[in-house]
Amino acid sequence: MPRVIRPLFATSAAAAAAIAAPAVAAAAPFDSQPTVLFCESGMAAVQSVVHTNNDAVPPGEIFYVINEQGGDGANVGWLNIDSFQFGTQPLIPTEFLADGVFVPLTLAETGPGTVVSVVYGVYENAAGEMCGVIPGFTTDAVPAGGNAD
Repeated sequence: MPRVIRPLFATSAAAAAAIAAPAVAAAAPFDSQPTVLFCESGMAAVQSVVHTNNDAVPPGEIFYVINEQGGDGANVGWLNIDSFQFGTQPLIPTEFLADGVFVPLTLAETGPGTVVSVVYGVYENAAGEMCGVIPGFTTDAVPAGGNAD
C-alpha cells in the first residue's frame, strides 16, 4: 500500500516562507501552465524548485509558488512515480521578504524520485478575481539527501 504524506499546512508554510526568497530566484515554470476561467486578469506563472536548482530547498522536497501577490484557493497535488507516495496541499499566501507582499507558496515532502505535480482549484488572483483553475502540470527530478532516504 502506498505511503501518503500529508504535512501540516502551518509547518509547510513556515518552512516554505523561510526558503522563499532564494528559491524563487531559481524557480522553473511548470511544463504546462494552468488554464484559468472566469477572470479577466488571469494568473501568474506557477513555478517549482528542487534542491538541484537551489540549496535552500531541502533534498526530497519541492517548493511551489505562484509568482504574484495573490490569495488562496490554489492547491498542488503530486505523485512520486518512483515510490508511489502522493499528497495534496494548498498554496498558502505567505509573506515574502517581510515587506507586506503575500504570495501563494508551499513546500511538499515528496521524497526523492520523479514527481508529477498539478495545480488546480478556485484561486483568487492579484486583482482580487476568483479564477477557475484547470490543472497545469510539471515533472521534477527530486534528489535524495546525502545520507537520507
